[in-house]
Amino acid sequence: MQRFPRLGRGVGALLLNAMGAAAAADDPAVQWTSYTEPAEQAYTTEVPRGWLVTGTIARRAVIGPALYLRLLSPDRQAYIVLGDPSLTIFTTPNNAGPGVRAWPGQVVQPYVASIPFAQDYAMRTLSGLCGQLAVDGTKARPDLTSGPWAQSNASARHDAGEVRFHCERNGVSMRGLVGVDDYIYPSSFGGSIWAVDLLAAYFGPPDRTSALETVMQHVLGAIKFNPQWVSMEQAKQNQVVNHINASTAATIQYSQASIAAANARMQSTLRQGEQFDRILTGRSPYTDSSGRHYDLDNTKTQWVDQSGHTVGTTGASPGPGWTQLQEVPPQ
Repeated sequence: MQRFPRLGRGVGALLLNAMGAAAAADDPAVQWTSYTEPAEQAYTTEVPRGWLVTGTIARRAVIGPALYLRLLSPDRQAYIVLGDPSLTIFTTPNNAGPGVRAWPGQVVQPYVASIPFAQDYAMRTLSGLCGQLAVDGTKARPDLTSGPWAQSNASARHDAGEVRFHCERNGVSMRGLVGVDDYIYPSSFGGSIWAVDLLAAYFGPPDRTSALETVMQHVLGAIKFNPQWVSMEQAKQNQVVNHINASTAATIQYSQASIAAANARMQSTLRQGEQFDRILTGRSPYTDSSGRHYDLDNTKTQWVDQSGHTVGTTGASPGPGWTQLQEVPPQ
């Protein structure tokens, strides 16, 4: 029988602990407001009033829900990332050997240690939002491996580290950090089950990085998971294990329906993330009546003439011969 990591207790406490020692005192100028995860009411937290916030529970498979939370400051200069839709419970390729039955939607991926994972995330994901990204340094964080999650999964091997980087947005220099804590379970089949239980990142102007870390710590420390949701997720894990050990038509139907639901939720999450990224970058794809695409400023109404020249206005047409472009919806 496959063994699955149990949903950790005190996740919010772990996340707060994971980004350093005691959190710095909150900036008294920051006003906080409550935020409830909208899709499943899985968790609540506190976010700075006036910031743009989007969050959900992302699913790539039947089990292994991933925290997903994004925060953008009112001036669009400070950005905080907590979790990612790509995260789930992975299994290494060796674990899919003869006689080993997978769970519905199982994601096979070689294990990646924390620092390489953080570096890859910065270069692969954050570089699209903050250009010319380069790593300034890395640091192992063994102190992160003794949090509540590690205590709940004593047989797992934890690895944690951080990556600091610099990048540039609209000609403005930025500094940022990615922190990752992952764990891997031994397997008697020659492979392992592994997951990332913390992915937290930010970037902003150099003179605001300290304040950004404080905000991130507050948001993480305020996370409270709904006990009913946690109970339902644990029951779902148990149900998956039961189905793994039963090869019937009902199992196949269950698997297909569960995977379809997970995929639908994932696509919704990805569209939500793309829309948020468009707000952050101020750029969107547009198309004209012939199907030609343009990458343009989305803070203005965009127009095109017969020669393919574009112009942005505050709403009114620039004159005869101009046709309004349509923003391509997030895919």
